[in-house]
Amino acid sequence: MVDPVWFCRRANMLSIVTRAGKIRSDGSVWVIACFVCLCSWVVGICRAADSWPQFRGPSGQGDAGAANLPDDWTHSDYLLWKTKVPGRGWSSPVVMDGQVWLTTGIEMEASTELRAQQLEGDRFAGSKEVSQSVMLHAVGIDLHSGTQLYNVHLVELGEPVPIHSLNSYASPTPVLEAGRLYCHFGRFGVFCVEMASGRIVWRNQLKETHSVGPGSSPILAGPLLILTCDGLEEQYMVGLDKATGEIVWRTNRPPLEGDDTETLKSFTTPLLIETANGQQLFSPGAQWVAAYDPPSGKELWRMRHGKGFSLVPRPVEDDGVVYFYSGFSGQGLFAIRTDGHDDVTDSHVVWNQPDVASTRPSAVIVDARIYTVTERGMVSCVQAVNGEVVWRKRLRGNFSASLVVSGDRIHAFSEDGVVTIFRTGDEYEKIAEHDLAERIMASPAVIGDSILVRTESHLLKIGSP
Repeated sequence: MVDPVWFCRRANMLSIVTRAGKIRSDGSVWVIACFVCLCSWVVGICRAADSWPQFRGPSGQGDAGAANLPDDWTHSDYLLWKTKVPGRGWSSPVVMDGQVWLTTGIEMEASTELRAQQLEGDRFAGSKEVSQSVMLHAVGIDLHSGTQLYNVHLVELGEPVPIHSLNSYASPTPVLEAGRLYCHFGRFGVFCVEMASGRIVWRNQLKETHSVGPGSSPILAGPLLILTCDGLEEQYMVGLDKATGEIVWRTNRPPLEGDDTETLKSFTTPLLIETANGQQLFSPGAQWVAAYDPPSGKELWRMRHGKGFSLVPRPVEDDGVVYFYSGFSGQGLFAIRTDGHDDVTDSHVVWNQPDVASTRPSAVIVDARIYTVTERGMVSCVQAVNGEVVWRKRLRGNFSASLVVSGDRIHAFSEDGVVTIFRTGDEYEKIAEHDLAERIMASPAVIGDSILVRTESHLLKIGSP
């Protein structure tokens, strides 16, 4: 018999029902509560099968539900299609209504003179790239055939600012809802595209001073498109009217310390979480993390995590606790309760694990355990209750793509194109390893029983024939 508490936790409902005082010794109430949780869990799986609308899927946490993904990719029948993607971009594919969308930048190589001009006096010049011009596009692909349906020209950037060599001009993942695609490129613009026609509905441009290029992906919350703008000179959250692109609210981040503006930037995608007191928008940034009220942008609580900056991994949440990495110069992995008010630095931190850190890939959480991979390929399994490390294992290569979990299987994608599939549990157990022989920086998407993998030049759909 399946434990009903497991169902509730998978639906993130147990803590909500408990705090609301609904679970008592009354057996009928317990059965009803568990039934609600079970239904929520099943609905979540159906949604995961139907769409992958944002960075890291329906929940934003890389959970593909019960998708039956193949372990053996060696047979040619498992490659359902492979489509060339123009330009370059590390945004993940998003899927809805039989269409796959992603963004890309078509770059013109810079002259030696322009490169010297753009990087003059830049202390990080050796790790940056310069382009003469970049054309940003949104590309729509048919999910079933791999045929390109749309190639929407969004904007051309003349002599754009340099970016880090590990980044791209099209790294933020777009977000989908019925009929519309929303793309965010940081200072280079925000765009709403009609999926049925490829028409640009509206565009906006917000102030954000990039140092290494754009990174944070947009999310939807009711009538709002919410963006993180943690640049060098200004750090703020903003909610746009998704119908018009107009600003509804703008909230400054908590005050930051330090004169070096490079240590004030951040690139994390926020996470919408459900609590007993309603929905929260949890958003890590340099030195602080904070939770906001989505409709108004009002700050609900904040927590000082130290001197960490350039946070990239998206947080994960389970049973009223959110888990996040504190970035470069940070203190590793934190767990913090979400039921606080104002400054909760000294009251709501559950634990801090300094020996587990990731500066690029996002983690997954399964059955009260967090699975994470660092950019250098160290996989760890950590107990969510206390932060203790259960096991560690080094994989081949470096990693930028976030993990994805389906059932008891976790997929890890190295930058060299090596895919490692391992099982959740008390010990590391490798199930399979495949070499796609192409660079992978983008996180995958799962739709039905297939997985979409974006390489440097192609989009692949892999699944059982």
